[in-house]
Amino acid sequence: MLQNTDDSSIVVAPNKALLVLTLTGVLWLITYWPTLVSMTDIWMRSDTYAHGAIIPLLSAWLIWRKRLALKHKPTTPCWPAAVLIIGNSLIWLMAVAVDVMAIAQLATVIQIPLFTLLIMGWRWTSTITFPLIYLLFSVPIGEELTLPLQNITADFTVTFLQMSGIPVYINGLFIEIPTGKFEVAEACSGIRYLIASFAIGTLYAYLSYNSTKKRVIFIAASLMVPIVANGIRAYMIVMIAHLSDMKYATGVDHLVYGWLFFGFIMAIMFWVGSFWQDPVENESFDTNQADTPNTEKSLKPLAWVSVFTIILFGASFIGLTNLTQKPSLVLNQPIEIELSEWSAIKSSSEWAPKFHGADSTFQQNFRARGGQEVALFIADYQFEDQGKELINSTNRLQRPDYWTVAEKNTTLIQVGSEKKEFNVLELRALNGSKRRILSWYNVIGQNETNAIKIKLIQAMGKLMGWGRGGTFYAIAIDYENQATAQQHLTQFIGDNWETITSDDIIVAKTPHMSQKDRGS
Repeated sequence: MLQNTDDSSIVVAPNKALLVLTLTGVLWLITYWPTLVSMTDIWMRSDTYAHGAIIPLLSAWLIWRKRLALKHKPTTPCWPAAVLIIGNSLIWLMAVAVDVMAIAQLATVIQIPLFTLLIMGWRWTSTITFPLIYLLFSVPIGEELTLPLQNITADFTVTFLQMSGIPVYINGLFIEIPTGKFEVAEACSGIRYLIASFAIGTLYAYLSYNSTKKRVIFIAASLMVPIVANGIRAYMIVMIAHLSDMKYATGVDHLVYGWLFFGFIMAIMFWVGSFWQDPVENESFDTNQADTPNTEKSLKPLAWVSVFTIILFGASFIGLTNLTQKPSLVLNQPIEIELSEWSAIKSSSEWAPKFHGADSTFQQNFRARGGQEVALFIADYQFEDQGKELINSTNRLQRPDYWTVAEKNTTLIQVGSEKKEFNVLELRALNGSKRRILSWYNVIGQNETNAIKIKLIQAMGKLMGWGRGGTFYAIAIDYENQATAQQHLTQFIGDNWETITSDDIIVAKTPHMSQKDRGS
C-alpha cells in the first residue's frame, strides 16, 4: 500500500513542493497537449461527453474546499509512485502509437494524481483523493456500452408493451406494433443519461454523505436508476405515439421528452437521497490536529523528483516521435482478386463499408455455381495515423440510418486442417431484410478478431520496427434462412481462403524509412 511508503524523516518545504508540482504540471501540459486536444474535441462535439468540460472545474473547487487542511499536511515524496508513473507513461505512449485515444486520454488524466502523490506524498494527497479521482469523469469513455444498453431498452419496451396488452413484434432493434414501427437507435440507448447520472450521482454522494456505505449505495443507484428509467422512457414514447395515432413522439420531440423525463427522475433520486443526508462537514481546520513532525526540511528530495520528471517527459517526447514516425512513401495501388470457383458479378445490394484512410480497398460480389451471391470487402492500411486506423469507431460495415445491429458474436469455422475464429455481425433493416457479415483482421501475419489483441500486436510491431498497419477482411450475405446463409459463407471461406489472404494480393508494401525520415 502506498500510504505506508512516505519517509516521515524527510519533509520538504510545502511552498517548494507546490512550486515543483506546478512546474511538473506545465511539463505535463506540454507533453500531453495533443491527447488533451483530442479529449476536448470530443467534449465539444458530443452531447454524451459535454459534461467533461466542467469536471476539471468541479475538481478544482473540491480541492479549494480542502485548502485549510492541506496547509497543515506535511509534504513528503512518495517514491513508489514513480514506478506507477513510469508504467502509466508506457501505457500512454503505446496507446498514442496505435491511436487508442480512449486509453491515452485515461492515462493522461491518471498522471495527475500519480505526480501529486510522488511530489506531495500520501498524507497530503489523501486529503484530496476524491477530487483527484473525480477527474476521471472528464475522460470520454463508455461508448462500448451503447449496444448492450440498446438491447436492454428494447427488452424493457417490449415487456411493458406486452403487459399493456399491445401486440408487439421485435426484429433486432426494430419494434413493430399495429400502429407503426420504431427503432431503438443509438440515441435511445440511454448512454448519455447513464454517464451523466453516474458523474452527478458520484459528486452528490461525496458531498451529501460521510458514510462510505451510503456513498456506495447512492452511486450504485445512480447507475441502475437511469437504465430502468430509460426503458420506461422508451415505452412511454411508443405509447404516446400509439395513442396519438403516430402524431407525437415520433421525431425530435421524443428527444426533448427524454431530457425532461431524465431531469425529473434525477430530481426524484436526489430528493429521496436527501432523507439520509449527513450533516455538512465543517471545512475549518483545527490546528491542534495538524501533522507537525519534528524533522528538518530538505530540498534534496525535490531535486531528485525534478530530475526524474525532466528525464521522464524527455523520454516520452523522444519515444512518441519515434513511434509515430510516418513512412516517406505510400504505394496505394489497387487490390486485384480472381477466384477460380466463384465468378465476379455486379452487386445486387448496396453494401458500402466505410473504412477511413485505407491505403488500398477492394469490394466485389461473387457467385458460386450454385447461384448464391457473397460480397467480399478488403481494406489495407500500410501505416496508421489519427483518423486513419485499422480499428476505429468511425469505420462502418453498414449504414447506421438503415441497418441496426441485432447481434454481435464470434464463430469457429474449419479452414483446412484448423479452426479459425471470425467475428459475426447480424443486421436487420426496417423493411425486414437480414444481413450476416463475417470479418477478421490480419496484422503482421496473424489472423485475429479481438480488437485489444490487434492493438497490442500493432504496438509490438511498432516497437520492433515493423511498418504495416494491417488488413481487414469481411464477407457478407443477404438471406432469409440463417443456417443456409452460414453454409454459403463457410463454403466461400473454404474455397477461397488461401487466395484472399495471400500477401500477393496486397500489392502495396510499406517502404522502410530512410535515415533522413528518422530525423538522424
